[in-house]
Amino acid sequence: MKPFYLAALSLLGCVPEFEDNLSTVGEPRLLAIQAEPAEVEEGGGVTFRALVAARDQVAVPVPSWSLCLTRKPLTELGPLSPECLTVADDGSGKVAALGAGLEIATTVPRDACKLFGPTRPEPQPGELPGRPVDPDTTGGYYQPAVAALDDVLSIGSVRLSCGLTGASRAVIQAYNADYRPNTNPTIAALDIPETVTAGSSVTLRASWNACPPDDVAPPEGCGAERYVSYDSERGTLDPRREGLRLAWYASGGVFEQELTGREESDSATDSSNVWTAPAIAGSHTVWLVLRDSRGGSSWQRYDIEVVP
Repeated sequence: MKPFYLAALSLLGCVPEFEDNLSTVGEPRLLAIQAEPAEVEEGGGVTFRALVAARDQVAVPVPSWSLCLTRKPLTELGPLSPECLTVADDGSGKVAALGAGLEIATTVPRDACKLFGPTRPEPQPGELPGRPVDPDTTGGYYQPAVAALDDVLSIGSVRLSCGLTGASRAVIQAYNADYRPNTNPTIAALDIPETVTAGSSVTLRASWNACPPDDVAPPEGCGAERYVSYDSERGTLDPRREGLRLAWYASGGVFEQELTGREESDSATDSSNVWTAPAIAGSHTVWLVLRDSRGGSSWQRYDIEVVP
């Protein structure tokens, strides 16, 4: 099996396959995995959704899913334990098979914050006590899931709402009062020229809605949300805004960049890319995947007609 890792745990999107241009979709590919809700407590319900893109959208294959139930060893450099790189449940308790479909509903384990979060796990017989998992750069922890499309594996995740540990009581109280769970961002629109001539290059501009100030609950589907993050070195809470990344895909032609977006210091609500249309006229599809720095994601599909 040739594993392909879809980095839903990071903002950078896909780890490269052995292709020169990842933005062009030929054979069916799983481009993204979304968790809804984007952040969930232990024991909470979550639905994983897969974006499977293909030139022929009539017969789109569906992936098989599993939930990872195993901590990765401290020496493992990958995003999860190698024992989780399967969708088959062999009865060992390492993974839980979830079934097949473009979306699959499941429940986050009640010990997820011990397996993948800041809660110190119970020691195994004959072993020293384990250590908590290190958070990502936004202070987040994630429950992994695996989707298999044919012989290609993709890794998704849902952000865990584990609370803050290792801080003073006052800081924890402030965190509990100010922290807002992540929600998935939404692409509001894609500006496409009315006419695209075969072989020509056009600028496409994607946009998302601005989120309100941090003292106002964000509406569903805004872009870069505001949140607080704990600085363990200084022992303080820092107000932050999410960074956003856009991954661009098309059934034909070539994008100038495979990824664009905005850093968390940039409050702009759009991102552009240049698409060079195929040399032959015809109908084509563009897929956009928007990811935020706290693990949320969404996508949109657009049709483009290329004329002679």
